[in-house]
Amino acid sequence: MNPYIYEDTSDLLSSSSQYSLIDGISCIVTEERNGRFDLELQYSLNGVNSGKIVPNAIIMSEPRPDADPEPFRICEIEQTIDGVMLVKANHIAYDLIGSTCYSGFYRTGIANAIAMQSSFSNNSWWTLTTDLTDTTTEIGVDNPITMWEYLGRLVSLFGGELKYSWDHNNNKLKVELLSARGVQKSTTIQYGSNIIALDRVRNSNNSYSKVTAWWWDGSSIASIVTGSVSTGITDPVRELLVDAKSSFPTAPTSAELQAVAQAYIDANGLSDGVQDELTVDYVPLDITTEGASSERLDLCDTATVDASLIG
Repeated sequence: MNPYIYEDTSDLLSSSSQYSLIDGISCIVTEERNGRFDLELQYSLNGVNSGKIVPNAIIMSEPRPDADPEPFRICEIEQTIDGVMLVKANHIAYDLIGSTCYSGFYRTGIANAIAMQSSFSNNSWWTLTTDLTDTTTEIGVDNPITMWEYLGRLVSLFGGELKYSWDHNNNKLKVELLSARGVQKSTTIQYGSNIIALDRVRNSNNSYSKVTAWWWDGSSIASIVTGSVSTGITDPVRELLVDAKSSFPTAPTSAELQAVAQAYIDANGLSDGVQDELTVDYVPLDITTEGASSERLDLCDTATVDASLIG
């Protein structure tokens, strides 16, 4: 990595006044599917450009070896007695917390939901696109909301995977809601080749016998409508409630709520009862001489893991 820093947003937008941080101790970027996207930097207090490292400054760094650099805004700086600055920064996409919409609206279909970006403030520095084709799901907003919150609601209702990237040609944040961000890769992760650590956790905390989606008008308990679906699990007998109020602007039918409950079961694997989770730490063989022909694994890609040693 070759991180560098801009003192403020105006420098980022004009691509000017950048200062190198290549003499840093370490720089680690973490990105999760539909989750955190942040950077942690360790830099000497006596470093060449330590004076440029201040709150709200922007660090540019590659999130992975083959990617273009992405901007991260500094949100926390800790100075230690051993002369090291511990810097935490969030991807510039977190600035969408400051893009707000005060109007209530209801829309049907993903295209109409995406088009509502024009109603949010500060919408000139980012774009929002999707390849989803849903035309029937409804989304309702009846209170002031930020674009950051709205993106979470879109994922919850329409599914998909969010991708944030900086458009260096236009100096804008590009937000994409993709049906599938990754692709199937031929790479196999296996013991004796590239596995460093492999852990298996079997968890029954999400064992439910029934999921019930419910809706009400917000004022009268008599308006409550429910729709329940069995998960197929008989023991333990437990019911999970799913609030579907934001999905329907008017009272839905029981069948519509059952569809919501079934979608929740499918999305969270509740029919399985016990969740089986693997955590794998591995050496990416594509960066080694021996594995030069291996495919690089990127976020949301699918690969094969040989976990036969632990069943």
